[in-house]
Amino acid sequence: MDNERCFILNNKYRDVRLDIDMKLKELQNFISLTDEYECLHPESDLSELKIPHTVEDVKMFISGFDEYDPKKRYAFIRGSDGKYISSQNGEQPMNRIERPVPLGWEVFCIEELGGKIALKSRGKYVSSENGENEMRCDRKNIGEMEKFLMIQHGDAYVFQGNNEKLVSCSAEDNTLTCTCENDIISLSEIFHIVWISDFADEVNISWKHYDNYFTKICEDYNNAVEQKKKINPENYYFNSEIEVYHHGGGGNAYFTYHQQKIFNQKEFKEAMQKADEKLHNLQMVIRDQNSFLNGILWRERSDLEKVTKMLNTLVPFIALLGGKTVIEVPIESSSNCGEDVYFDKD
Repeated sequence: MDNERCFILNNKYRDVRLDIDMKLKELQNFISLTDEYECLHPESDLSELKIPHTVEDVKMFISGFDEYDPKKRYAFIRGSDGKYISSQNGEQPMNRIERPVPLGWEVFCIEELGGKIALKSRGKYVSSENGENEMRCDRKNIGEMEKFLMIQHGDAYVFQGNNEKLVSCSAEDNTLTCTCENDIISLSEIFHIVWISDFADEVNISWKHYDNYFTKICEDYNNAVEQKKKINPENYYFNSEIEVYHHGGGGNAYFTYHQQKIFNQKEFKEAMQKADEKLHNLQMVIRDQNSFLNGILWRERSDLEKVTKMLNTLVPFIALLGGKTVIEVPIESSSNCGEDVYFDKD
């Protein structure tokens, strides 16, 4: 069934993304090992190791994937209506997403700027546009319009732009602007922060949201099926009194009255059509999410294939570099290399 497939796809999507993250960490480990090797062998250019990719090539490859800096903070930003703010990848004005679950475009790095903050997503910064246009996340560098005050408001936050106006996202147009006066704080100006500790945390938060969303949709669908079953044709019959004229004998005409059971076909059809429409709409939601998850799962599997291919070529060298710390001959440590390190004789 389509609803069961949604849960299966969600699990596959989570597993593939976590697998990519694990392999990217292995590639990062390779870079760290080569840095350590070069530090301890300053005369070496790594050519003796015959590595199939340069370290710079590996760094460039990794830069094409989202990375979490442990020194910075990351979050999903949710409006008061429960919808998450999307950067739209910088291609359109920012808004609250139509999708039910936050994913990559909804992850923001909150960079500290000495009392102010900058919001970064997909390598680009959010701009207040000085309140003159709808906000976008398409700036490569931080200027005054990319700086915000992040002010706590109860258990949530408001954001103030360089024009001293508040960021707002009204329910009418769903886009973000920086135009609200400070003395007027409504639900449109209040944002909730869902903190993300690392990539695995992001994946699991999204996975949990999707599971909750699918559970609700499936419950709604099952309830709609039961409601349709309860549409009883018998409830659409009604009694109507009819008058029958009789001529009678000797010119004595008279009337008799009888109850007639009539089926209200129009109301019955309307009830069935309404039930079918509700079922159809819910089924379309399930199918749309199936298609969406299939699409991004295909993309993630393509990325996994690329990362796996890169890692497989380097696994022997990761093992080789990792084996260069066998205790044999002590070497004086330098300020760059840290503690005393020992090598084998190879």
